[in-house]
Amino acid sequence: QSFREWPRLSASSVWLKALAQTELVQGSDGTVENDEPVRDARTRLIGWKRISGHLGCSDRTARRWEQDEALPVHRQLHESKSTVFAFPDELDAWLASRVPSGASEEGIAPGSRVMSNWTRAAPLIVIAALVAAMIGFVAISDPIPKAPEAVEGSSDPIAADLFERGRALWLERGKVPNTRAIKLLEQAVERDPSHAEAWAALSSAWLTIPTYDDDISDKLSVDKAILAADRALTLDPTLGEPRVVKATIARRNGDWFRSEEVFEDALRAAPNNPTVYLWYTEHYRELGMVEEAKALIDKALELDPNSPPAQLERAMNMLQVDIDESTQQLGYLWFDIGFQTPVVWTGLWMSHIFAQDFERAQAWVAQNTFMPQHNDLMAQYVGAKQSGHRQAADTVADDILEAHTNGLPAWLGFFMIADLGLPDKALDLAEREVERAGQFDVSVVMFDRHYPAHRQTERFANLTERLGFTEYWRARGAPPICKNEPEAPYCRRAQQQ
Repeated sequence: QSFREWPRLSASSVWLKALAQTELVQGSDGTVENDEPVRDARTRLIGWKRISGHLGCSDRTARRWEQDEALPVHRQLHESKSTVFAFPDELDAWLASRVPSGASEEGIAPGSRVMSNWTRAAPLIVIAALVAAMIGFVAISDPIPKAPEAVEGSSDPIAADLFERGRALWLERGKVPNTRAIKLLEQAVERDPSHAEAWAALSSAWLTIPTYDDDISDKLSVDKAILAADRALTLDPTLGEPRVVKATIARRNGDWFRSEEVFEDALRAAPNNPTVYLWYTEHYRELGMVEEAKALIDKALELDPNSPPAQLERAMNMLQVDIDESTQQLGYLWFDIGFQTPVVWTGLWMSHIFAQDFERAQAWVAQNTFMPQHNDLMAQYVGAKQSGHRQAADTVADDILEAHTNGLPAWLGFFMIADLGLPDKALDLAEREVERAGQFDVSVVMFDRHYPAHRQTERFANLTERLGFTEYWRARGAPPICKNEPEAPYCRRAQQQ
């Protein structure tokens, strides 16, 4: 696992009802293998955000209306969870049925009609929302963030349905949803090769699948992602999503100027797209430019305040400055809404370590199901950290270096060795990774304020030169951390003209 795509894996759903008959199953001849009529998928509202928007209420209220007052929503079953959706005509009919006897609906547009109990509750809901905003802790009511592109649709209703389902699955994150998303999106573009949004969604799905599936190589995923992105842009040059895919690939390849150029192009194409801002954050985060990254994640949350991936990005950044707040937010994501991903797990583990709560850190390792093959090593590291013995730290560091040779992610190994206070061995691992891969995936770990020693060396300055950081900093400005480390060799080089 890595931090390459910070919005990862799906939230643990707790949906209780499912109407399996609403799922369209395409047969070999293109027919639908159930008795339900084929409805125009372009009218379907997927996710609580779109449903509540049509009703003119909050996500929480829409959920309550479904539970208590039979709001007509449907659920499409997947292997481990379901996707909630509704049809506007059914919602409008339900709203009409709730109008009190004798009341007139004349002049009330669909999506703006409200029930009397909503009217009475509105002031309380507004107050609650203001309080939530004041404390900076907006409740996440829907684990699926809004789609990256506005949907133009397809003239083929089945292709449109396949696209909507594939997009919804990809937004759930995780190996199973991502794999199924690729399958459905490939079916969508096979039925309608002119469906630009489906090609764009397919490019994103291919780009993220190696994050969850070790059997899919980076080369295969990148080749497939670029092919789909190029096809999408050929069909619709105005789309932002395929540009984000290309910018992310440039970033991973260490082409920082190209990455920035394409991300800026994506923002011009889709200035109100929260996913563009979220993925653009990675560009600056990896360069240690935390102020620029914060501005982007704040914009993403302004556009989509209920996005778990965006809230996760902010929570991870907060580990650097406010452990208590970060731990609270990460705990909310993990325990309250079930957004149980490798990044959330790792963030909570790091927060226990930074707070020197080693017993909790050890207990948390025992619950790790994302990288179980490394649990013993991680537990050994926590034990060495707790003991404070130099010999124990040296032994663990040597074991980490060996494990890195056998597949331990570089970012994880670097974090543990540097945090043990062994900067030379941490740089040994970093140099080995750059030699092997030509980059250091999740280089943000090298800019952690909790362990600065390795950054005070010429070896680290040489690494930043090799990774292309120094050249970029000279053109765009030194990273903010140089304000605290102005004499560090990498900072002096960054400020040279």
